[in-house]
Amino acid sequence: MTRGVRVVGLVLCAGLGCSSGAAAPDGGGGGDSGQQPDVGVDLSGSDGPMDSMGFEPAPLPYFYGTCSFGGSASLVPTDRGPLHYGLTVMATGLPRTVALEVDATNAYFATSSALMRLSLSGGTPEMMVSGVAPLVTGIDDENIYWLDSGVTGMITVLRAPLTANAATPTMLASQAMGTNGRASHFTVGGGFVYFSANNTIWRVPTGGGAVQTVSTTMEPRGIAAATDAIYFTEFSNETVQKVSVTGTLPGTPAFLKLAYAVPNSIVLTGGDLYFSDWFGGLEYLPLAAPTTGKRQGSDCSGGPCEPRLRAGGSGAIWASEPTDCGSIGRVNHDVSELMAGGLASIGGIAGTSTHAYATTSLGELLRWDP
Repeated sequence: MTRGVRVVGLVLCAGLGCSSGAAAPDGGGGGDSGQQPDVGVDLSGSDGPMDSMGFEPAPLPYFYGTCSFGGSASLVPTDRGPLHYGLTVMATGLPRTVALEVDATNAYFATSSALMRLSLSGGTPEMMVSGVAPLVTGIDDENIYWLDSGVTGMITVLRAPLTANAATPTMLASQAMGTNGRASHFTVGGGFVYFSANNTIWRVPTGGGAVQTVSTTMEPRGIAAATDAIYFTEFSNETVQKVSVTGTLPGTPAFLKLAYAVPNSIVLTGGDLYFSDWFGGLEYLPLAAPTTGKRQGSDCSGGPCEPRLRAGGSGAIWASEPTDCGSIGRVNHDVSELMAGGLASIGGIAGTSTHAYATTSLGELLRWDP
């Protein structure tokens, strides 16, 4: 399973071709981080100064990714201007993934039948847990948690330590999903794992314990969790709702925000919520002043759809659907912008305070410097 994995260098594409450098720089080519590649040329764009070795910065009018159409891979140009963010291919030859988590030292990725770990410094992927069926994952400082589809008709929540090696997972919860249940909404936050089916949202302590019913009145499309409340998007009224988790449960949802269109994924970054809408836009909502939120990002017809969100940096990382050609970008309270387009379909995304990560259907682990 791990044969063929290798760590490679920076990939930058310009003009009519794509080249792979031998160096693996830690920094990006400009962007917000201010870092520069540790090679001789400033690759941040055509308007920068001459670098210290006297080379003129290379123009990047296009970014060429490898996008899969109908099972065949081909280079696809996207004329969206210079590549403002450093792109590093961290690894290739990985198995196809359905979810991704990253901390300061490792990437943790889920396939349809296993959880694996790969050091960000390189090496060979390690088997954490096999014989499972992850759908979506989450981590904290000690464990990885996932919603598992291994038992028909049941919503199963499992846990394993981040240091696991061929381990047997711990079951945190097993709930009947009902006749029309969709066991896909899941998040980790405030010391609990939250999950849902139909109109019901439950939670279970990350350390184990009794499952509690949090809400029973609206079907969520996405859930974000703080220590004192959860926030979820819902279809019927196209709103964002809040449920306090400090009082008696189940609680009553309280209206927080009317979305521009049907809201989907939602994440909490500090005191700000970000959620996507049906037209492909991103909406920003500061909890301290919820009436001052705004919508940004383009519609699906005029740009990349943005249905998947993960917290990262000062805002969130967004990505296109896993069945589409891959687009990935970032959003904060000022702007939503593309970081790369024309990638192979994206399996999982993750964000840290300094980087964005994605896995693709070509077996790549990619990193950007937003």
